[in-house]
Amino acid sequence: GATTATTIYKPDTDTRVTGPVLPFGPGGGSHSFLVTSGNLAGKYMIAGGGGGGNWLVFDPDTESISAHAAAPIGSNNNSSTQQISSGARAGQHLIQAGGSSPNIMLYLPASDSFATKGNVSISHALGANSFVISSGASIGHIMLLAGSGTTIVDRYTPSTDILAASGINT
Repeated sequence: GATTATTIYKPDTDTRVTGPVLPFGPGGGSHSFLVTSGNLAGKYMIAGGGGGGNWLVFDPDTESISAHAAAPIGSNNNSSTQQISSGARAGQHLIQAGGSSPNIMLYLPASDSFATKGNVSISHALGANSFVISSGASIGHIMLLAGSGTTIVDRYTPSTDILAASGINT
């Protein structure tokens, strides 16, 4: 929603405390992911959502939030992020923009920047999601479900750095 309030969960005491105030109210598609390498290792990237390219950084050590450089594509409803586990882009993050957008973006921790990756076969909307295959011949592949009542599933293959139709339907 439009609130700028946050809450921090403290697992050591199983309590919640008031967190830092966001500089803007997040919109649909706001989500976060842990950065595991580069200058922001150990911090969380937060997509502002609502179709804007606004991103924030949460530092759990200082419990503070700061603005990050804008991304070339804004996240919107049903956006998601998955870390790439192998191949030339290992450690980077594949971001599904959502909000009826076919655009895919990358977050590159080494340079703390964003880049466009290309488009999937159909715009992703209501119900879109992504997941990483955890075992079998396609381990590490990222599946991108289009949602919006379609049966289309796209696939990112880390070993070839290719984003394409998967040939699989839901």
